[in-house]
Amino acid sequence: MVNSLVCARTRSRRHAPKVRTGCVTCKARKIRCDETKPSCKRCTSTGRRCDGYVAPRPLLFEIPQDKDERWGFYYFRDRTSKQLLSFANHDFWNRLVLQAGYFRGVVRHALVAIASYHESVDHPDKFRQLDRHRFALLQYNKAIKSLFDAGSHTHVEDILLASILFTFFENIRGALSNALVHLNAGLRVLSEWQSSDGSETILKPSGGLIEEHLAPILKHLQNTAATLMPMRPDQPKMSPTDLPECFQSLKESHFYFEKLVHGLCSSLQHVHERNAWPYCDSGIIQQGRTRLWTWHESFTKFLSDGRHRSCNCTIPSSSFHFDIGTCYLQMQFWATIIRLESTISRSEMVFDNHLPKFQVLLDLITRLADMLDMEVAAGADTCLGFTVEYLAVAGFIALRCRDPVIRRGAIRLMRLHSRTEGIWQSAVAADLAEFIMTREESESTMNHPRRCHDTPEESRLQLLSSNFLSYEEKSKTFQIAHGVSSPDIIKIRVIRSGLEPAVQGFRIFWIDRRSGHSIAMLADCTPSDASGLFPQTIEAESNLWREIDGPKWAEYLERSAASHICGNVKGIQGGHQ
Repeated sequence: MVNSLVCARTRSRRHAPKVRTGCVTCKARKIRCDETKPSCKRCTSTGRRCDGYVAPRPLLFEIPQDKDERWGFYYFRDRTSKQLLSFANHDFWNRLVLQAGYFRGVVRHALVAIASYHESVDHPDKFRQLDRHRFALLQYNKAIKSLFDAGSHTHVEDILLASILFTFFENIRGALSNALVHLNAGLRVLSEWQSSDGSETILKPSGGLIEEHLAPILKHLQNTAATLMPMRPDQPKMSPTDLPECFQSLKESHFYFEKLVHGLCSSLQHVHERNAWPYCDSGIIQQGRTRLWTWHESFTKFLSDGRHRSCNCTIPSSSFHFDIGTCYLQMQFWATIIRLESTISRSEMVFDNHLPKFQVLLDLITRLADMLDMEVAAGADTCLGFTVEYLAVAGFIALRCRDPVIRRGAIRLMRLHSRTEGIWQSAVAADLAEFIMTREESESTMNHPRRCHDTPEESRLQLLSSNFLSYEEKSKTFQIAHGVSSPDIIKIRVIRSGLEPAVQGFRIFWIDRRSGHSIAMLADCTPSDASGLFPQTIEAESNLWREIDGPKWAEYLERSAASHICGNVKGIQGGHQ
């Protein structure tokens, strides 16, 4: 008897899945509904009134109803996004735009357009290629139309997202000028939003989608575009308003520095577009120098306050990350100062005036590289709130400083620390810099130069562009290397220092990394230049990144290099990816 009672008490309830779609009456009685329509039998069999069923809640997102749109959306999610994961450190492509695509029509149509174009260039069937290409243009036009139809009711986030996606679509189609139109439009909207009342929220946790994700992407594209061709800011702005006397965090310091530099770049670009080259407004240079040093004073006061020696991360604060961020911002400051004070001259000899600054810069990069290696070895999380990169600045030293010791120190540093930033791998960057150094010093007044003045101006080269090529053994042809960290060939364009672009042409060199020396190649045995605003690093072989052709003149490339003084150029001063 006792055993039977124990068994009765411990007998478990029969398992059944919990149902949330029953009638209102059964839910109130907390019993399982048999869900018979229109009235359930659990109610009618006992003489109760069945109050019916609550309509299901609508989905928070809209799945495309058109089968072609649905296919394109899933194609982007499953295939195209895999080619784009290297674009940004955050998950812009594989999370943010996908989520937005579910409930924002302009984003969904833009994603379908990108995916359809991707399918059109990758699909083996010619009829399918043509069909997908037409559908891509149709969806692209739908995206543009939906943006215009919304008019003044369009959210700023939608406009900026659309600008990025439209820029990308035109970029992969090879229409670089159209891409720049969309990019400029996005930058203009971003500038208006940031200058409006109450919009300066980047320093607050509630900064939101724009300042956390979209603004950094647009400014990254602006940096890259500045090395391709002149941007056209509608209203150039020198810099932000008065800087704080003392910053409160690394993130705030970084924000004001980036904003100051972008304003300065826009002002220089504005001058370069409206005056004969190489005219440069000395007033802008002096104002920029004053602003930069004001920033440096505020930053120095911030560093002297021991209360703020931590990073702004959600995990326990780290003084180690603080040291990395501090070193990085100091590196960017000195690199920008050198670029700014050198932009007034077209002669490469002007960099000889900055040897002490180059030495400070090299010391900072050496320290930063060591700390980053320690961070990786310790398995620490990167949580500064901004990306720390130094390869472009190390390349800047190796290409622009002709002091043999400092120059070789920068090249040695790139070889010592294996690192990849964007499309550049440190060993590749070192090979390119060493090749140019060797070419310049081979025409020096001495067999073994000891000072920068031993390399005369007519021997100095300015790097304008670079392309990576890989050799395909089976077809015996060279192909543009997509996402290859160790290309077989590097094609570079250079011009001589000080000579008018109108009277000189490009000098093209082919650096064979397999043999370690320059080789002569016929122009028709290699593909055309691949260029664009987006990093062309992909996970698998694809035709998504196609050759983007167009005339490139030495003058506007040189103008762009002078206008773009910020140190975080993708590549080593080159403009083509």
